[in-house]
Amino acid sequence: MNLPTFLSEPPETPPSDAKRRSDRVRKRAVWIVAGALVLTALGVGGWAVFENVNGCDGAFNDGALREFDDPGECVGVSDGSYVFAPELDAVSAKIREENRRVEESGASSVSFAYFIPMTLGEGDTQGYEAVESELQGAYLAQYNWNRTTGAERLVEPQVRLLLANPGAETNRWSFVVDELVSRVDGTDRLRAVIGMGPSFDGTFAALSALDAAGVPTAVAAMTANPAVDPQVGPPRYFARVGPTNAQEVAALANAMGGEARRPVLIVDVRADDTYTKTLADEFIKRFPALADTDEEYDSSLDGLFQTMNDIRNNICSRPPDVVLFAGRGRVGLTEFLTSLADRNADCRENPIRVVTGDDATETVLTDTGRFALAKAKVTVQYTALAHPSQWNLEAGAQPSVQEFARFAAAFETHFGGGADNDGHAMIAYDAALIAIKAVRLTGETAPTLEHVEQAWGRFGECTVVDGVTGTIALDKSGDALDKYMPLVALQPDGTSTFVKAAWPTEDGSPARHCD
Repeated sequence: MNLPTFLSEPPETPPSDAKRRSDRVRKRAVWIVAGALVLTALGVGGWAVFENVNGCDGAFNDGALREFDDPGECVGVSDGSYVFAPELDAVSAKIREENRRVEESGASSVSFAYFIPMTLGEGDTQGYEAVESELQGAYLAQYNWNRTTGAERLVEPQVRLLLANPGAETNRWSFVVDELVSRVDGTDRLRAVIGMGPSFDGTFAALSALDAAGVPTAVAAMTANPAVDPQVGPPRYFARVGPTNAQEVAALANAMGGEARRPVLIVDVRADDTYTKTLADEFIKRFPALADTDEEYDSSLDGLFQTMNDIRNNICSRPPDVVLFAGRGRVGLTEFLTSLADRNADCRENPIRVVTGDDATETVLTDTGRFALAKAKVTVQYTALAHPSQWNLEAGAQPSVQEFARFAAAFETHFGGGADNDGHAMIAYDAALIAIKAVRLTGETAPTLEHVEQAWGRFGECTVVDGVTGTIALDKSGDALDKYMPLVALQPDGTSTFVKAAWPTEDGSPARHCD
């Protein structure tokens, strides 16, 4: 790989907390939308111009959208007609176009809703790039399924895809869940909710509320384990297509063997983030050399850069052979890598290997962070949810390879470029495949919600889905069994490269399923 040229020494001054926020949160959805709206009913023609500040415009609002004054954002459910953020305009347009085609076809149809924050705030751990990728993956699954042919015509039911935005940090989940449940018996015929976004407290509350209403959920990128609201109990109609944090750390430990003899653990103690807490718990279980948490920080507070500098100094005083990082990529690892570039000469003689979970895909590399990876003897490896290089397309005819080839061809056709370097589109595609498989299992062209609930219960070791991320077999709690994971390395240009296959089982066996 040809890497960019970097300075021989890192920049002297790291960004301020204010600059960190501006780098972390992409441009607010403040834009001017101008369109020619011919008001034929009033006999008036002309241009209507309105300013949208993460808000809802009445022309698009049928009651499914609501604008909240604090923080001033539009949340709710759209068929793609309403665009929640300008970064999502292109994929929203494709979804709306496909939905319109289904409506005009006259074919029987059902709807799935993709639930993920689409109006992002400072506390969100995903950027718009990841959200866009997930929507792209769900759209490609919808598009491919809708063009599967039967004996004489397109398969039925056709699938419509709805966009469900619970707001920044999933804070407005209750309004959105109520709106989704209302669409079960309506013309949308909602039969599943997919995606669900990061592992926030609101995500678990939304999962429990949907399950209580009997609406199945297929989780894409949420890895915190278990997916249980302790006040309610385990969900009945739940599927997780990716690994849990327990499986990710088991895979990391197996891939590393006995290499971690002097590990240091760094933990984000942000109160509402279950991902970081469960990742830390699993590191402590799997790495016996760790007595407890060594270093802590709170990503929800200011002063993160200085805290990371202090953590760096502590690490330099006792050089570890590996740093186990139980934090987020976008807010946490970004700052930590920046601090590592500026360590003193004695410390820089010792290579620093950082090992972490899948959220490292969200790391935003500053120039200093790039320097750390390129010239300051720092490496970052993590278990990714998926990676396009995990399959050798010339290796044979195994079903997941075939499905990935179909996915990659569709990605190139609709979005161009490579097939999703960070795996978000791949894992979202598989979440949609789970819902599609459940509909297929009903054997109905117009399945009721109860038909789909019945089919959901059939997922297990023998009823599997061959997805683009691997064969998905579910245990009784809905988690994927022994899911294959690609171990990847973060590169100075922000991309990742495939290192090797990683399995949560010690013998490196694939997911169990019936032959």
